[in-house]
Amino acid sequence: MVQIDPDVILQSEPSTKNYTEDELAQLRDEIMSRPELQSAKAVEDGRVFVMSGKITSGIRAIVGELYLAKWLHPQRFEDVDPDVVHRELIDKFYGLELEGAYAFPSSSFLDMEIE
Repeated sequence: MVQIDPDVILQSEPSTKNYTEDELAQLRDEIMSRPELQSAKAVEDGRVFVMSGKITSGIRAIVGELYLAKWLHPQRFEDVDPDVVHRELIDKFYGLELEGAYAFPSSSFLDMEIE
């Protein structure tokens, strides 16, 4: 990967676990602190993103796709909030409240960085 020098690093974690935001942040920090990645453009620019596998397939795949859009093209998708879409989807189709974290950095974190 170092030879490729990626602009972005995306990590999808197993969908069998329920994550907290702190756990996803820690997974991101672990990737960013790997010695072999220190000179990678993605790490230098902070463009390392982690998501739960729960939003990469099935009915919630659109949420994962919205995160990818927001992460890869923040200016173009600044009016899109994947967290809100996810909450509405879970409420409408399951009648439940969304619990846990599914992506880091979250859209609220990204909105702070864009401004």
